[in-house]
Amino acid sequence: FLKTYFPNEFFIASMSMELSNQKKLSEFYEELKRLNISIIRPNINESLADFSSDGVNFYYALGAIKNVGYEAISNVVQERDKNGKFKNLSDFINRVNPKDINKLQLEGLVQAGAFDSLNSNRQSLYNSIPTMILKSKNIHENKLMNQIDLFNEQSSEETIFLKNLEDWNTDKKLTKEFETLGFYISDHPLNQYKSIFKQFNINNYEEFEKNKDILSSNVACTVLKLQEKKTQKGNSYAIIKFSDLSTVFELFIFSDIFELNRDKLVEGNSLMITLIKNYSDDDKTRRRVNVKSILLLNEVMDKAIKNITFSFKNLKEISKLKNLSYKDGKTTVKVIIEDKNKTLTFQLKNKRNINNKLINSLDLSNNVMVE
Repeated sequence: FLKTYFPNEFFIASMSMELSNQKKLSEFYEELKRLNISIIRPNINESLADFSSDGVNFYYALGAIKNVGYEAISNVVQERDKNGKFKNLSDFINRVNPKDINKLQLEGLVQAGAFDSLNSNRQSLYNSIPTMILKSKNIHENKLMNQIDLFNEQSSEETIFLKNLEDWNTDKKLTKEFETLGFYISDHPLNQYKSIFKQFNINNYEEFEKNKDILSSNVACTVLKLQEKKTQKGNSYAIIKFSDLSTVFELFIFSDIFELNRDKLVEGNSLMITLIKNYSDDDKTRRRVNVKSILLLNEVMDKAIKNITFSFKNLKEISKLKNLSYKDGKTTVKVIIEDKNKTLTFQLKNKRNINNKLINSLDLSNNVMVE
Protein backbone atom coordinates (compact mmCIF):
# COMPACT_ATOMS: atom_id res chain seq x y z
CA PHE A 1 0.00 0.00 0.00
CA LEU A 2 2.73 2.46 1.00
CA LYS A 3 4.76 1.72 -2.12
CA THR A 4 1.75 2.27 -4.38
CA TYR A 5 0.21 5.38 -2.83
CA PHE A 6 3.09 6.91 -0.84
CA PRO A 7 6.23 5.73 -2.65
CA ASN A 8 8.61 8.28 -1.08
CA GLU A 9 7.50 7.33 2.42
CA PHE A 10 7.86 3.63 1.59
CA PHE A 11 11.42 4.04 0.32
CA ILE A 12 12.43 6.32 3.21
CA ALA A 13 11.29 3.70 5.72
CA SER A 14 12.70 0.73 3.80
CA MET A 15 16.06 2.27 2.91
CA SER A 16 16.58 3.71 6.38
CA MET A 17 16.37 0.17 7.75
CA GLU A 18 19.15 -0.84 5.33
CA LEU A 19 21.37 2.22 5.82
CA SER A 20 24.63 0.24 5.79
CA ASN A 21 23.58 -2.44 3.27
CA GLN A 22 24.81 -1.10 -0.06
CA LYS A 23 23.53 -4.09 -2.01
CA LYS A 24 19.96 -3.51 -0.84
CA LEU A 25 20.27 0.25 -1.28
CA SER A 26 21.38 -0.32 -4.89
CA GLU A 27 18.26 -2.41 -5.53
CA PHE A 28 16.03 0.27 -3.99
CA TYR A 29 17.77 2.93 -6.09
CA GLU A 30 17.05 1.02 -9.30
CA GLU A 31 13.40 0.79 -8.26
CA LEU A 32 13.26 4.54 -7.56
CA LYS A 33 14.56 5.20 -11.07
CA ARG A 34 12.05 2.78 -12.57
CA LEU A 35 9.22 4.70 -10.84
CA ASN A 36 10.63 8.01 -12.20
CA ILE A 37 11.05 9.43 -8.71
CA SER A 38 13.36 12.45 -8.70
CA ILE A 39 16.49 11.53 -6.75
CA ILE A 40 18.78 14.20 -5.30
CA ARG A 41 22.25 12.75 -4.95
CA PRO A 42 24.31 13.31 -1.74
CA ASN A 43 24.75 17.02 -1.08
CA ILE A 44 26.33 18.46 2.06
CA ASN A 45 23.93 21.43 1.91
CA GLU A 46 20.71 19.57 1.05
CA SER A 47 20.81 15.98 2.29
CA LEU A 48 20.17 14.76 5.82
CA ALA A 49 21.94 11.99 7.69
CA ASP A 50 18.97 9.76 6.84
CA PHE A 51 16.85 9.41 3.71
CA SER A 52 14.28 12.17 3.31
CA SER A 53 11.76 13.72 0.92
CA ASP A 54 10.09 17.09 0.42
CA GLY A 55 7.11 15.41 -1.24
CA VAL A 56 8.56 15.79 -4.72
CA ASN A 57 12.26 14.96 -4.49
CA PHE A 58 13.90 12.01 -2.77
CA TYR A 59 17.12 13.01 -0.98
CA TYR A 60 19.85 10.42 -0.67
CA ALA A 61 21.18 9.97 2.89
CA LEU A 62 24.66 11.21 3.79
CA GLY A 63 24.73 8.51 6.45
CA ALA A 64 24.41 5.81 3.76
CA ILE A 65 27.79 6.73 2.21
CA LYS A 66 30.51 4.18 2.94
CA ASN A 67 32.70 5.11 5.94
CA VAL A 68 30.58 8.15 6.79
CA GLY A 69 29.35 7.54 10.32
CA TYR A 70 25.69 8.27 10.98
CA GLU A 71 26.29 10.04 14.30
CA ALA A 72 29.17 12.16 13.01
CA ILE A 73 27.31 13.32 9.90
CA SER A 74 24.22 14.01 12.04
CA ASN A 75 26.33 16.51 13.99
CA VAL A 76 27.42 18.16 10.72
CA VAL A 77 23.79 18.44 9.59
CA GLN A 78 22.81 19.94 12.98
CA GLU A 79 25.48 22.63 12.53
CA ARG A 80 24.11 23.39 9.04
CA ASP A 81 20.52 23.57 10.31
CA LYS A 82 21.53 25.85 13.20
CA ASN A 83 23.80 28.33 11.40
CA GLY A 84 22.81 28.03 7.75
CA LYS A 85 24.15 26.29 4.67
CA PHE A 86 27.92 26.10 4.17
CA LYS A 87 29.00 28.97 1.91
CA ASN A 88 32.17 27.27 0.70
CA LEU A 89 34.67 24.64 1.75
CA SER A 90 36.51 27.03 4.07
CA ASP A 91 33.25 27.85 5.82
CA PHE A 92 32.65 24.11 6.27
CA ILE A 93 36.08 23.57 7.84
CA ASN A 94 35.67 26.59 10.14
CA ARG A 95 32.31 25.47 11.50
CA VAL A 96 32.48 21.68 11.75
CA ASN A 97 33.96 19.95 14.80
CA PRO A 98 37.11 18.03 13.73
CA LYS A 99 35.80 15.01 15.68
CA ASP A 100 33.13 14.67 12.98
CA ILE A 101 35.42 14.76 9.92
CA ASN A 102 38.13 12.13 9.94
CA LYS A 103 40.02 11.01 6.80
CA LEU A 104 37.74 8.11 5.85
CA GLN A 105 34.58 10.17 6.33
CA LEU A 106 35.84 13.01 4.14
CA GLU A 107 37.03 10.58 1.46
CA GLY A 108 33.58 9.01 1.32
CA LEU A 109 31.84 12.38 1.09
CA VAL A 110 34.19 13.61 -1.66
CA GLN A 111 33.94 10.41 -3.72
CA ALA A 112 30.13 10.47 -3.48
CA GLY A 113 30.08 14.06 -4.77
CA ALA A 114 28.64 15.50 -1.56
CA PHE A 115 30.87 18.60 -1.86
CA ASP A 116 30.21 19.23 -5.57
CA SER A 117 27.98 22.23 -4.77
CA LEU A 118 30.92 23.85 -2.93
CA ASN A 119 33.76 22.70 -5.19
CA SER A 120 33.30 20.27 -8.07
CA ASN A 121 36.97 19.27 -8.44
CA ARG A 122 36.84 15.95 -6.60
CA GLN A 123 40.50 15.04 -7.12
CA SER A 124 41.65 18.37 -5.71
CA LEU A 125 39.43 17.90 -2.67
CA TYR A 126 40.42 14.25 -2.20
CA ASN A 127 44.15 14.98 -2.26
CA SER A 128 43.74 17.97 0.08
CA ILE A 129 41.95 16.00 2.83
CA PRO A 130 45.00 15.72 5.17
CA THR A 131 45.47 19.51 4.98
CA MET A 132 41.74 20.09 5.53
CA ILE A 133 41.80 17.93 8.69
CA LEU A 134 44.89 19.71 10.02
CA LYS A 135 43.33 23.15 9.39
CA SER A 136 40.12 22.07 11.10
CA LYS A 137 42.00 20.89 14.20
CA ASN A 138 44.03 24.12 14.36
CA ILE A 139 40.91 26.26 14.07
CA HIS A 140 39.13 24.25 16.76
CA GLU A 141 42.11 24.47 19.13
CA ASN A 142 42.45 28.21 18.56
CA LYS A 143 38.77 28.72 19.29
CA LEU A 144 39.16 26.85 22.56
CA MET A 145 42.12 29.08 23.42
CA ASN A 146 40.19 32.17 22.23
CA GLN A 147 42.90 33.03 19.70
CA ILE A 148 42.44 34.71 16.32
CA ASP A 149 43.30 32.55 13.32
CA LEU A 150 44.32 34.22 10.08
CA PHE A 151 42.74 31.32 8.20
CA ASN A 152 39.43 32.09 9.90
CA GLU A 153 39.62 35.70 8.72
CA GLN A 154 40.19 34.53 5.12
CA SER A 155 37.57 31.81 5.12
CA SER A 156 36.76 32.27 1.44
CA GLU A 157 40.34 31.64 0.31
CA GLU A 158 40.15 27.93 -0.47
CA THR A 159 43.38 28.14 -2.44
CA ILE A 160 45.21 28.28 0.89
CA PHE A 161 44.77 24.54 1.33
CA LEU A 162 43.40 23.06 -1.91
CA LYS A 163 45.88 21.38 -4.24
CA ASN A 164 45.85 22.62 -7.82
CA LEU A 165 45.06 19.40 -9.70
CA GLU A 166 43.03 18.41 -12.74
CA ASP A 167 39.77 16.73 -11.82
CA TRP A 168 39.33 12.98 -12.26
CA ASN A 169 38.12 11.99 -15.71
CA THR A 170 34.56 10.71 -16.03
CA ASP A 171 35.47 7.03 -15.73
CA LYS A 172 37.55 7.48 -12.58
CA LYS A 173 35.04 9.86 -11.00
CA LEU A 174 32.21 7.38 -11.48
CA THR A 175 34.36 4.44 -10.34
CA LYS A 176 35.13 6.29 -7.09
CA GLU A 177 31.44 7.10 -6.75
CA PHE A 178 30.59 3.44 -7.19
CA GLU A 179 33.15 2.44 -4.54
CA THR A 180 31.53 4.58 -1.89
CA LEU A 181 27.82 4.19 -2.82
CA GLY A 182 27.67 0.76 -4.40
CA PHE A 183 26.12 2.12 -7.62
CA TYR A 184 26.31 5.09 -10.01
CA ILE A 185 24.14 8.03 -8.99
CA SER A 186 25.34 11.20 -10.79
CA ASP A 187 25.77 9.56 -14.19
CA HIS A 188 26.48 6.21 -15.83
CA PRO A 189 29.88 5.56 -17.45
CA LEU A 190 28.16 4.33 -20.62
CA ASN A 191 26.56 7.71 -21.38
CA GLN A 192 29.88 8.98 -22.78
CA TYR A 193 29.82 6.16 -25.35
CA LYS A 194 26.19 6.42 -26.53
CA SER A 195 27.24 8.05 -29.80
CA ILE A 196 28.67 4.73 -31.06
CA PHE A 197 25.72 2.50 -30.08
CA LYS A 198 24.05 2.76 -33.48
CA GLN A 199 27.32 2.34 -35.35
CA PHE A 200 28.10 -0.96 -33.61
CA ASN A 201 24.49 -2.20 -33.39
CA ILE A 202 24.54 -2.15 -29.60
CA ASN A 203 21.38 -3.27 -27.79
CA ASN A 204 20.69 -3.15 -24.07
CA TYR A 205 20.79 -6.49 -22.28
CA GLU A 206 17.09 -6.47 -21.42
CA GLU A 207 16.14 -6.22 -25.10
CA PHE A 208 18.58 -8.97 -26.07
CA GLU A 209 17.31 -11.28 -23.32
CA LYS A 210 13.58 -10.80 -23.94
CA ASN A 211 13.55 -10.76 -27.75
CA LYS A 212 13.64 -14.45 -28.80
CA ASP A 213 14.50 -13.48 -32.37
CA ILE A 214 17.78 -11.81 -31.37
CA LEU A 215 20.34 -14.64 -31.21
CA SER A 216 23.46 -12.48 -31.25
CA SER A 217 24.06 -8.92 -30.15
CA ASN A 218 26.62 -6.41 -29.00
CA VAL A 219 25.90 -5.08 -25.50
CA ALA A 220 27.63 -2.11 -23.84
CA CYS A 221 28.09 -2.58 -20.12
CA THR A 222 30.21 -1.67 -17.10
CA VAL A 223 31.77 -4.25 -14.77
CA LEU A 224 30.31 -3.95 -11.26
CA LYS A 225 31.61 -7.05 -9.50
CA LEU A 226 33.74 -10.07 -10.43
CA GLN A 227 33.82 -13.43 -8.67
CA GLU A 228 36.64 -15.67 -9.87
CA LYS A 229 36.18 -19.40 -9.34
CA LYS A 230 37.99 -22.63 -10.22
CA THR A 231 36.78 -25.74 -12.01
CA GLN A 232 37.64 -29.20 -10.71
CA LYS A 233 40.53 -29.23 -13.18
CA GLY A 234 41.83 -25.96 -11.73
CA ASN A 235 40.81 -23.71 -14.63
CA SER A 236 39.62 -20.21 -13.76
CA TYR A 237 36.19 -18.93 -14.74
CA ALA A 238 34.14 -15.98 -13.53
CA ILE A 239 30.65 -14.86 -12.60
CA ILE A 240 30.43 -11.17 -13.36
CA LYS A 241 27.81 -8.59 -12.50
CA PHE A 242 27.37 -5.94 -15.20
CA SER A 243 25.39 -2.73 -15.48
CA ASP A 244 24.07 -1.19 -18.69
CA LEU A 245 21.75 1.77 -19.18
CA SER A 246 18.66 -0.34 -18.58
CA THR A 247 19.44 -2.92 -15.91
CA VAL A 248 21.96 -4.90 -13.81
CA PHE A 249 22.68 -8.47 -14.94
CA GLU A 250 25.05 -11.37 -14.31
CA LEU A 251 26.92 -13.53 -16.84
CA PHE A 252 29.00 -16.69 -16.60
CA ILE A 253 32.38 -16.27 -18.33
CA PHE A 254 34.00 -19.55 -19.38
CA SER A 255 37.70 -20.25 -18.78
CA ASP A 256 38.93 -19.60 -22.35
CA ILE A 257 37.21 -16.21 -22.69
CA PHE A 258 38.06 -15.24 -19.10
CA GLU A 259 41.79 -15.93 -19.45
CA LEU A 260 41.95 -14.06 -22.77
CA ASN A 261 40.24 -10.99 -21.29
CA ARG A 262 41.34 -11.03 -17.64
CA ASP A 263 43.00 -7.59 -17.96
CA LYS A 264 39.77 -6.06 -19.33
CA LEU A 265 37.41 -7.63 -16.80
CA VAL A 266 38.15 -5.16 -14.02
CA GLU A 267 35.55 -3.46 -11.84
CA GLY A 268 34.72 -0.04 -13.29
CA ASN A 269 35.76 -0.87 -16.87
CA SER A 270 33.22 -0.21 -19.63
CA LEU A 271 33.04 -2.89 -22.30
CA MET A 272 31.37 -3.93 -25.52
CA ILE A 273 30.60 -7.65 -25.25
CA THR A 274 29.25 -9.84 -28.04
CA LEU A 275 26.63 -12.28 -26.75
CA ILE A 276 25.33 -15.49 -28.31
CA LYS A 277 21.96 -16.94 -27.30
CA ASN A 278 21.20 -20.65 -27.71
CA TYR A 279 17.90 -22.45 -27.08
CA SER A 280 17.75 -26.10 -26.02
CA ASP A 281 14.08 -26.58 -26.94
CA ASP A 282 11.77 -25.79 -29.86
CA ASP A 283 9.50 -23.55 -27.75
CA LYS A 284 12.47 -21.31 -26.87
CA THR A 285 11.80 -21.46 -23.14
CA ARG A 286 15.22 -22.75 -22.07
CA ARG A 287 18.07 -20.58 -23.20
CA ARG A 288 21.77 -20.19 -22.59
CA VAL A 289 23.75 -16.97 -23.06
CA ASN A 290 27.47 -17.16 -23.85
CA VAL A 291 30.04 -14.38 -24.18
CA LYS A 292 31.80 -14.59 -27.54
CA SER A 293 34.15 -11.58 -27.39
CA ILE A 294 35.02 -8.60 -25.18
CA LEU A 295 36.37 -5.17 -26.15
CA LEU A 296 37.14 -2.13 -24.01
CA LEU A 297 34.87 0.73 -25.07
CA ASN A 298 37.83 3.10 -24.79
CA GLU A 299 39.63 1.07 -27.44
CA VAL A 300 36.52 1.05 -29.63
CA MET A 301 36.37 4.85 -29.36
CA ASP A 302 40.08 5.20 -30.25
CA LYS A 303 39.97 2.80 -33.20
CA ALA A 304 40.48 4.50 -36.57
CA ILE A 305 37.48 4.59 -38.89
CA LYS A 306 37.91 3.35 -42.48
CA ASN A 307 35.07 5.23 -44.22
CA ILE A 308 32.87 8.02 -42.91
CA THR A 309 30.14 10.26 -44.31
CA PHE A 310 29.27 13.64 -42.80
CA SER A 311 25.84 15.13 -43.53
CA PHE A 312 25.19 18.84 -43.07
CA LYS A 313 22.10 21.00 -43.60
CA ASN A 314 23.98 24.06 -44.86
CA LEU A 315 27.41 25.24 -45.98
CA LYS A 316 28.20 26.96 -42.67
CA GLU A 317 28.19 23.68 -40.77
CA ILE A 318 31.02 22.30 -42.88
CA SER A 319 33.42 24.49 -40.90
CA LYS A 320 33.28 21.80 -38.19
CA LEU A 321 35.56 19.71 -40.39
CA LYS A 322 38.47 22.15 -40.37
CA ASN A 323 40.00 20.44 -37.30
CA LEU A 324 40.33 17.05 -38.98
CA SER A 325 44.02 16.15 -39.12
CA TYR A 326 45.89 14.90 -42.22
CA LYS A 327 48.61 13.26 -40.07
CA ASP A 328 48.41 9.45 -40.10
CA GLY A 329 45.15 9.78 -42.03
CA LYS A 330 43.41 6.44 -42.62
CA THR A 331 39.80 7.57 -43.04
CA THR A 332 38.15 8.27 -46.37
CA VAL A 333 35.78 11.19 -45.87
CA LYS A 334 32.61 11.82 -47.87
CA VAL A 335 30.51 14.95 -47.30
CA ILE A 336 26.81 15.50 -48.10
CA ILE A 337 25.38 19.03 -47.93
CA GLU A 338 21.71 19.84 -48.27
CA ASP A 339 21.52 23.56 -48.98
CA LYS A 340 18.69 25.53 -50.60
CA ASN A 341 16.87 22.45 -51.86
CA LYS A 342 20.05 21.11 -53.40
CA THR A 343 22.06 18.09 -52.34
CA LEU A 344 25.82 18.31 -52.88
CA THR A 345 28.02 15.24 -52.48
CA PHE A 346 31.79 15.18 -52.61
CA GLN A 347 34.78 13.32 -51.19
CA LEU A 348 37.84 14.91 -49.57
CA LYS A 349 40.99 14.40 -51.63
CA ASN A 350 43.18 13.33 -48.69
CA LYS A 351 42.37 10.87 -45.94
CA ARG A 352 41.98 12.15 -42.38
CA ASN A 353 42.80 10.80 -38.92
CA ILE A 354 39.35 10.20 -37.42
CA ASN A 355 38.05 8.09 -34.54
CA ASN A 356 34.87 8.16 -32.46
CA LYS A 357 36.51 10.08 -29.63
CA LEU A 358 37.30 12.91 -32.06
CA ILE A 359 33.74 12.84 -33.43
CA ASN A 360 32.41 13.29 -29.89
CA SER A 361 34.83 16.09 -29.03
CA LEU A 362 33.85 18.00 -32.20
CA ASP A 363 30.15 17.43 -31.49
CA LEU A 364 29.65 15.70 -34.83
CA SER A 365 27.95 12.47 -33.70
CA ASN A 366 24.59 13.60 -35.12
CA ASN A 367 26.13 14.31 -38.52
CA VAL A 368 27.85 10.99 -39.08
CA MET A 369 27.34 7.71 -40.86
CA VAL A 370 30.20 5.24 -40.41
CA GLU A 371 30.84 2.31 -42.76
